[in-house]
Amino acid sequence: MRIRSILNKTFILSVIFLLHTKINAQDSTKLSTFIYSIKDKDTLRLDYYTDPLADTANRPCLLYVFGGGFITGRRNDKLSVPFFKKMVKNGFNVVSIDYRLGFRKAFGDPHQKDAFKENLKKYKPLQFLDIFYGSINMAVEDLYDATNYVVSHANDLKINPSRIIAMGSSAGAITVLQGQNYIVNKNDLSKHLPADFNYAGVISMAGAIFSMKGDVKWNAHPAPILMFHGDADKQVPYDKVRIKVLLFPLKYGFYGSKHITKQLKKLQSPYWFYSVENAGHEMSYKPMEHNIAEIMTFYRSYIDQNKPLQMFSDKKDISQPDVQKKFGFADYLKGNFGGN
Repeated sequence: MRIRSILNKTFILSVIFLLHTKINAQDSTKLSTFIYSIKDKDTLRLDYYTDPLADTANRPCLLYVFGGGFITGRRNDKLSVPFFKKMVKNGFNVVSIDYRLGFRKAFGDPHQKDAFKENLKKYKPLQFLDIFYGSINMAVEDLYDATNYVVSHANDLKINPSRIIAMGSSAGAITVLQGQNYIVNKNDLSKHLPADFNYAGVISMAGAIFSMKGDVKWNAHPAPILMFHGDADKQVPYDKVRIKVLLFPLKYGFYGSKHITKQLKKLQSPYWFYSVENAGHEMSYKPMEHNIAEIMTFYRSYIDQNKPLQMFSDKKDISQPDVQKKFGFADYLKGNFGGN
């Protein structure tokens, strides 16, 4: 009886060990954190996710920029990390970066609502737009510096520097789209990148490009771009919004995925526009859970196989009723900051 008891305990311990080993084998992701830049009082870090058990040293890299309206957010939020681990399983090394939050610097902590609203009121409309543009440029500069760090340490990070894909959510999507536009237009900020560098591809989840000089221009063909967007998004324009102050038209405009798609189509540049009818700003994060297959198809077809494709996927969220889809800039401000 005693021998049988010992054998039973041994069997149980063996099963527990095997289960533990299986669980660990399912998630062998390793996380490392590095400082990539120090700017005034801001110490900017990046998280690096990889699979140390993988035998490939030349893996593609997904470089991720979080969302949060340039006022909040973090590089390791609970929605993003599971996605990073899934992408590691799919053969990528993933880098998720800090960047400076320009709106937070100007207006303060949004959780202190009264003080935040008072700070917002201090700025006139044109001043607000200048801060918005400055916040985007600040984020783009940090994206470029992080990219430069990754390229400079490509061997240590075991990534292929010619296979870096910039991906962003909401404000992060604005950052990667604006960053791609600056590269092809040779904006001065692109000097922060290695010489002649461009991303292998760009993935935008509810992004847009802000311009103070009229319509968006593309002086060369951009990298292949995958854009996810809902046509009822009231935080980032799905199509475009031109901005007026006191009824005077300005050259300021905010150009979303639908408008960018029209431009890329005319340019004969590769793109994939994944549009969801009646979906709102949840398209800034839902693709990380529901569209990994599309993201992998984008990588294999547009980047790995270099196919010159132009695709438009028109989906409809039938769980949602028909909702408002036309917004002005004031509506987008309210959608992001609340208030009247």
